[in-house]
Amino acid sequence: MDEQRIQAWLNSVKQLLTCNFLRHLSSKLANVLGISQTSTSTNPSSQDYQQFLMEVLQATADSESNSEVIYPILQANLDKLDNNFIVILQNWAETTLSEVEPSAAEYVACVIGEFSNLIQQFPSGSKATNMEISIAGYETLLTVFTRDTHSETWAMIQNNLGAAYNDRISGDRAENLEKAIAAYEKVLQVRTRETLPIQWANTQNNLGNAYNDRIFGDKAENLEKAIAAFQRALQVRTREAFPIEWADTQNNLGNAYKDRISGDRAENLEKGIAAYEKALQVRTREALPIQWADIQNNLGNAYSERIFGDKAENLEKAIAAFQQALQVYTREALPIQWAQTQNNLGSTYCERISGDKAENLEKGIAAYEKALQVRTREALPIQWADTQNNLGNAYNGRISGDKAENLEKAIAAFQQALQVYTREALPIQWAMAHNNFGKAYNDRISGNKAENMEIAIAAFQQALQVRTPEANPIDWANTQNNLGIAYSDRISGDRAKNLEEAIAAYEKALQVRTPEANPINWAAAKNNLGNAYSERISGGRAENLETAIAAFQQALQVYTRESLPIQWADTQNNLATVYLERISGYRAENLEKAIAAFQQALQIYTRESLPIQWAMTQNNLGNAYSERVSGDRTENLEKAIAAYEKALEIRTREANHIDWAATQNNLGNAYLNGIPGDKAENLEKAIAAYQKALEVRTLEANPIDWATTQSNLGNAYLNRISGNKAENLEKAIAAYQNALEVRTLEANPIEHLQTTNNLGYLHFTQRDWQKAIGAYEKAIVAVELSRSWASTDKGRQEIMAKAIEVYQKQIQAYINTEQWDKAIETVERSKARNLVELLTNRDLDPKGDVPQEIIRQLHELRRNIPSLEGELQVATDQLSGNRDEQQRPSLEESRKRLQQELQDSRQQLDELLKQINDRYDPSFTLTQKVKTIPFSHIQSLIDERTAIIEWYLTRDEIITFIVTSHSQQPIIIPQSSPEKLKTLENWEQEYINTREPKNQWIDNLGPSLINLAQILDLDSILSEIDAIFDQKGIKCDRLILIPHRFLHLFPLHALPLSNSNEELLLDRFARGVSYAPSSQLLELTKQGVADFRYDLYLLAIAKLLNNKYLRLFSLYFHILIQQRPKQKHSLDFNNLFAIQNPTRLDEKPLLGSKLEVDKIRQYFDPNDSIILAEAEATEANLNQNQEQLRSTH
Repeated sequence: MDEQRIQAWLNSVKQLLTCNFLRHLSSKLANVLGISQTSTSTNPSSQDYQQFLMEVLQATADSESNSEVIYPILQANLDKLDNNFIVILQNWAETTLSEVEPSAAEYVACVIGEFSNLIQQFPSGSKATNMEISIAGYETLLTVFTRDTHSETWAMIQNNLGAAYNDRISGDRAENLEKAIAAYEKVLQVRTRETLPIQWANTQNNLGNAYNDRIFGDKAENLEKAIAAFQRALQVRTREAFPIEWADTQNNLGNAYKDRISGDRAENLEKGIAAYEKALQVRTREALPIQWADIQNNLGNAYSERIFGDKAENLEKAIAAFQQALQVYTREALPIQWAQTQNNLGSTYCERISGDKAENLEKGIAAYEKALQVRTREALPIQWADTQNNLGNAYNGRISGDKAENLEKAIAAFQQALQVYTREALPIQWAMAHNNFGKAYNDRISGNKAENMEIAIAAFQQALQVRTPEANPIDWANTQNNLGIAYSDRISGDRAKNLEEAIAAYEKALQVRTPEANPINWAAAKNNLGNAYSERISGGRAENLETAIAAFQQALQVYTRESLPIQWADTQNNLATVYLERISGYRAENLEKAIAAFQQALQIYTRESLPIQWAMTQNNLGNAYSERVSGDRTENLEKAIAAYEKALEIRTREANHIDWAATQNNLGNAYLNGIPGDKAENLEKAIAAYQKALEVRTLEANPIDWATTQSNLGNAYLNRISGNKAENLEKAIAAYQNALEVRTLEANPIEHLQTTNNLGYLHFTQRDWQKAIGAYEKAIVAVELSRSWASTDKGRQEIMAKAIEVYQKQIQAYINTEQWDKAIETVERSKARNLVELLTNRDLDPKGDVPQEIIRQLHELRRNIPSLEGELQVATDQLSGNRDEQQRPSLEESRKRLQQELQDSRQQLDELLKQINDRYDPSFTLTQKVKTIPFSHIQSLIDERTAIIEWYLTRDEIITFIVTSHSQQPIIIPQSSPEKLKTLENWEQEYINTREPKNQWIDNLGPSLINLAQILDLDSILSEIDAIFDQKGIKCDRLILIPHRFLHLFPLHALPLSNSNEELLLDRFARGVSYAPSSQLLELTKQGVADFRYDLYLLAIAKLLNNKYLRLFSLYFHILIQQRPKQKHSLDFNNLFAIQNPTRLDEKPLLGSKLEVDKIRQYFDPNDSIILAEAEATEANLNQNQEQLRSTH
């Protein structure tokens, strides 16, 4: 502008300042804005604003936009740089520019434009307000300079306006960026590469920055547009032609690649680092110190996120870069940049691998707090929120100081951040802060734990409203993993359902967290998933544990001792715990794997560095040694005790009473289990440990743990040597009865069985038969209710395997009280239980025309009941032991729900079985439920000339019962000795082992059977029968034999009588000798039940005998057919399907099978019989016929 035109402009301005319309405008604005026309000591008047506006505009014109002139004027009038000034500027400009000549309007507009540039860069006052004044000025210019009249000037103003909106603080950030992008795109309508290549490249660079920061739209697409814009800018901005601008755009391109979503993340970061390093070729500290520091800051960010190379080294490079940037970025010279770099440095220290973790976190916190000296909510609200969020993360992970206080500081910081991070304005940051806020509440110590967990879950769910797998897959996966942790730890609600939610969340996270893309995060989610499956209540326990093992093993592919020692040890401990509980595989092998994994964990978990984890693992290792199968039992128990005592060095009652009590209980078990040394002293130590445990384990606070320790204490007092024996037994009884207050039949039949069995044994050893009978009766009921529960873990299988002793002790107690009728009823009950257990595992369906809906209901209940039993047992187990006390409510809710569902399902099954029994298949119920037969019913099965001999083999003796219709109770032959039982077992082995060669076996059969008759005391049995019938003057001419266990294998009917070398048992009874598997099955044949499953009962017996000698049962068919009613219409048992001496490659013929089948077929109509002989005996023919027939041989 030449001197003449400047002077003309100045004259116009002076003339404008004295115009009456301006005075009128000032008065009007004062009324609108609510400001006085006269100034006060605190508030400027409208005239003050007007005079300040004229002064600064005139100074801008006079000084030719010299900041050294303008900035002091602005500094002196900071009180007027506010929203009122913006309105006055806008209205003054609008009025002035519309009243003056076009040339004068252009002059005025130019001055306003220069002032807008200056105020935008003014370092004092409110940065946000300064930017608003600048934007108001630029927008005013566009009323004068249009694209049609002044295209290049219009484009320049649009470019400045775009830059202003890009940096704007006030208003919605997302909308500001949209306005910036729109302005830049307008610029590019005028600035083309062909006409204005340099300006075109500048605007492309600016447009790239805007797209890099854009919030609206797809983030990945925005970054691709940013990269494309920067690459277009670099077509003109070359190092040779424009080195400074080339370096600027390289820096910007590096930022875009650092944040890029599309493509390979690792490669993008490498491209970003390469771009920054190119920029540093020009941006040196000597030549361009501030720009050099900019890139050092950016390079630090890229190295902190770098995937290639060693993570620890990358973080060290990041720290070094930030520290270099801070040599130029000082608080005094460049406070904004200084604060930004302090924030970045803090984040890197928080992630640092090298050095002491606690010290690194302290450095991180210190850096964040420095950043917040400049990043205030008033001056830089978004950056303030960013650093508050980061500070919250640092306090959340802080090691030094009080953990509870640190978490409160973290929560406060996140809450501060959320005052700025709103879903509407900053949805991504809002979601991030909610995710972090949720993590802090998940870990929170202060306040109510259950409420904290609910707040955490709600926060994660809010975060997931924005973090979707489509928009933010990595963040979505992170929050899903956090949500899984929260549900795993949740106190409120149903524990089983919470774990299902947790598993679902982890599995969602693993859709994104892959070993290729996110190996460490993948391993973390796998470890978490393993924990959830190890505690899972729903589903099969064995399968859940296998899934857990697989997840932990996968995690260990990434978690190595060298790279991630803590995580490696955590996962080793988790894996060991699951092996300790594992159901599949060999128990001995599982325990060895558990011990090995615990020992691995202890290489990292030391008393000095991680005392809590060290003590936990020592306790777990003690459990593994206590149960160990391999090695010397004594040495294992010694190692267990040593491990428990180490655990108790840290696990004190004061520090952690729950863990202390658990370890005391475990220590008591180890002393009880019989380590070497003074037995009496060890039992005293066991009792002392249990009593300590019971100081914490109370009925009110820990009922299940209390009952477990009471049961253990009862065992210790039962075996106690010191003290008064009677008093010890009374204490044992009291402890068992205490345990049974919790261990009820309904709540836990397995533990009820265990404790009632112990109580029964106590009374049995004291010869208190009636009390023993009462306790064993309860135990037997538990046995019959617990069939499917035995599959839930190895320990329960062992308990159920010993259940036979309950029947044997009960039988003996009845014999000792001369309740022989009850004794034989219990024998029958034992046999019925064995058969039902075998047959229910075959999933039999009832015979007859049963509606499919009933069959469907039956199948569903069969599936549901064992599943519910298993889930209930897991919930009960998790309620006991070393658990967070606050987890108990959710576990208790699961237990109660499952218990009710189980009770309902059992009732439905009972009703369904009754319906089937009454309407369709009367015998089916006997294959599903244990039913006892009273002695009176057994007697009713025989006439006055028939006797029954029923054997029962215990662990110690052979018990023989004789049943006739002539006495109120069965007769019991004087019991044999354990030596005689051993002789019988040896005879059985010899009989089986010498069956080949056949001729020799047949030659030895006679002498062998004589020996068997002597072992069984056959003469005494027959003498007793004769005496009974002689008293009645009746001859016994029919005998029914009911063997037990392996006695089923032998031809008892062919036992020789001692008074004759020729006469056999069979010859003694004119009406014959017959067999029955049990009295209950014999009763069914007498009743003529139409659909009685003879074949399946015999198959069950074969199962009991390991499926070895099925053809030895052919005689049963003979007997059963003989016993059926003579009228064919009363028994639907008229068809025979038999396989006779099948032809088998490389196998010998089945000797005698032709004779056997020929004998049996005599009892069937030839038209109703199918005999598959020799070559016709194929699997296909068998499958084709077996479903429609009643008897197979």
